Amino acid sequence: NEYEKISNYLLNNKISNLLIPFARANVDDMKSIALQYEVTEIPSLVFIKKQRSYLYKGSHRFESVITYVNKLTSIPYTILKSSNEIEQFINSKYINISYSLSTI
Repeated sequence: NEYEKISNYLLNNKISNLLIPFARANVDDMKSIALQYEVTEIPSLVFIKKQRSYLYKGSHRFESVITYVNKLTSIPYTILKSSNEIEQFINSKYINISYSLSTI
């Protein structure tokens, strides 16, 4: 069962230094939870991070879910390989000014 594999992996392996609990809910028995997290299809996976919910829309295969969890919990970064990429990044509306640019 894919969900058992996901649950076991998340409970036994640190992802971004986090142990992530995994729970299943029967939406027929818990309609208020389904409404709260906007679950409209079965099966659905909802990830909750810092009291914000993320309805997962991808494949429910083990590898796909773990890749998504890794992405959701990792620190965002961009590797810039040229001065042109650096300039575009600095001029981008997506830059978060709380981070700085550094080189290694």
